Amino acid sequence: MGLSVKNTNKAIEILELIAGKSLKLYAYDEETKYKTNAILGADRKFDGSYESICMNVKNIPSDILDEFEVRRYDIGNSSYIRTEWEEKNKETENLTQIGWF
Repeated sequence: MGLSVKNTNKAIEILELIAGKSLKLYAYDEETKYKTNAILGADRKFDGSYESICMNVKNIPSDILDEFEVRRYDIGNSSYIRTEWEEKNKETENLTQIGWF
C-alpha cells in the first residue's frame, strides 16, 4: 500500500531529526541502494508519496537506533531495521537501513 503523503513527509522529518541534519531525497535504485547521508524513496506515487522511505547508516551508533526505536511508532506504517544484505561487500559491511513501508 505504501506511505501516504503525510506519512512520507513525517518519515523524512524523523530521519532528518535522527541524522541531525537536512538530507537530500534520492530515488531508491541499484545505484543508490547503499547510499549514506541521504534519504531514499522507493516507488514514487503520482501524489508525491512513496512506497517506502529509508536511510542507510554505516556503523550505526546505538543512540540513533534508540531514537528510531522511539520514533518508529509515530508513523502507522510498518517500520523496519535491516542489517543483513544479500550482497556481501564493502558497501554493505556494517550498513544498517532504517525506514518505513
